[in-house]
Order: sequence, then structure tokens, then C-alpha cells
Amino acid sequence: AKTGGNESLIKRAESAVKLLDTVDRPLKMLGEEASAWTLEHAFGDVQGLADLKGKVVVLDFWATWCPWCIKSFPAIRDLLRDYGDRGFAVVGVTASAKSVYAHRYDLDDDLQHKGEAGQRAVAVARLAPGDPDPEATPPQLAEEDYRAIERTTLETFIANHEMTWPVVMIDKTEPGPKYALTGWPHAVVLDRQGRVRYFKVGALLRDRTEQVAHFREVLESLLAEPAGDASGGD
Repeated sequence: AKTGGNESLIKRAESAVKLLDTVDRPLKMLGEEASAWTLEHAFGDVQGLADLKGKVVVLDFWATWCPWCIKSFPAIRDLLRDYGDRGFAVVGVTASAKSVYAHRYDLDDDLQHKGEAGQRAVAVARLAPGDPDPEATPPQLAEEDYRAIERTTLETFIANHEMTWPVVMIDKTEPGPKYALTGWPHAVVLDRQGRVRYFKVGALLRDRTEQVAHFREVLESLLAEPAGDASGGD
């Protein structure tokens, strides 16, 4: 590829090599204490992992532009309904992006009545690479203005999707190296000691009954462990 000067192929190859370097990262993390994140903004009463000590926790990594993330919300509501009084918690984890997307409703089967069918995510603002361009659609904004719109949009999104669990925005460079994320959605399950015990890559969907049953088995096993259990990862 380099000999032929094929830049597109070179980029794809480099991306593939980077992905291969991360394949075994989840296995290496199992049984280890979860890394602390760098908090950008908290939507709720959780600031950091220390606030969750003693609970079995699902860190659900999601983004407003990710349809499969949104499709997972109903199953998350089910888990909180069934396990919330047993020391179980969910924290939604997101990160800043170059574009802010407006909320969309149609992909959450609990809340379809709130919006028009087929409604898609629409970018409402973008971070300007340099000076803002007033002619750009959507508008390109300076860092300070962009961050303000981003947080407001996230607050609206969280309310519209009835995300009753706390949400944190963390440093955008951290999901991959700290939590083995290679794509959205992505869930990391922590035991009562804050150790990584399970990874779920991809959406958790109600109609995938075998998938949901397995995920519940993982949670029930961890919930059954005493708070002082010193066992390692799965």
C-alpha cells in the first residue's frame, strides 16, 4: 500500500492494526479495579466510581447519535426495576463529540409515542476548527459556546428519554484505553468492590431473550456475592 501510494488503504490498515492491539484488553482488565474517569460534567448524583462502592454497577457507554445505544434503554429500565433495591446501579457514560446531535425518540420502544416515527438525529452545532463560520449549517461554534450547547442538549436528551439513572460526561480520550471500548454501545460490569467482571459489546435488546437472560445471570451472580468477597474476575 505504501509503495503504491494508496492513502485510503494505508489508513484502513493502520486502523486494523490498532484494533488488533486492543483485542485482548478486556481479558486483561477482568478482576482489576476499574479506572477512575476524568469528569467533564455530571448529570445526576454520581461524580465518580467512589460514589458507587458496595454496589454492582453497569457502566453503559452511549452517545446521542448512536441508535443502538438508545435501543438498549428499555432493557436498562427493566434491570433497574428488577434489581434496583438489591444494591444495583447503572451509570450512563458519554463523552464530548465534534458535533452535537438533537434528541430522537423513535428508537426507544418504551417512548415511541413521544415523537414521530422515523425521526433521525440531526446535528445542531459543530465545534469550529478555527474561527466560527456564521454561514455553516449547522453552525460552527467556539469552544465555550459549543460546550454550553452540548450540555444543554444532553440535559434535554436525558429528560426526553427518561433516563432516570445518573449520567456522566468524561474525557473523550478515556473510554478506549480505560474501559476497552472499541464501539458504541458498550457496557462494563463492576462488582461491589469496583472490579471489572464482565464486558458487553453492542446493544442489550429486550427481544434478544437469550442475550438478556445471560446478562441477568451475570448480574444475579455478582449481586449474590457478599460485599467483602475477595474473588477475582470471571
